[in-house]
Amino acid sequence: MNENSELKDLPQNQEIDSSVKSFLKEKSSQTNKSAASEGYKILSWLFMIAAVGFTIYGVRTVYNNDYSAKIVGGDAYNFIIYATRGTVWVCVGIVSSVIGLTFAVFANTPKITKTEEISSST
Repeated sequence: MNENSELKDLPQNQEIDSSVKSFLKEKSSQTNKSAASEGYKILSWLFMIAAVGFTIYGVRTVYNNDYSAKIVGGDAYNFIIYATRGTVWVCVGIVSSVIGLTFAVFANTPKITKTEEISSST
């Protein structure tokens, strides 16, 4: 190649270079945000499905009409024990749904970086 066909580092090329770098930086931050957001969405769905499963299992445990599963001798004690176990499973479902909702909020909240805070405040 001769001297005329080579690209020289001109001020215009430096401006284009800096705009390309800022564009690539913005795109990479958007990609990172969407990857984190996707992870939060998956976790949110998993916790919500677990919450429904725990709640159904808990209600089924409370209203268990299978008298063959005796824990202790008296019927009243068995009902109290089953009700307590069912209530615990329903509470686990509630906690799981709160965690799932928290991840859903994280997934739908945009991440603000320091540079965006500074540029938006000025």
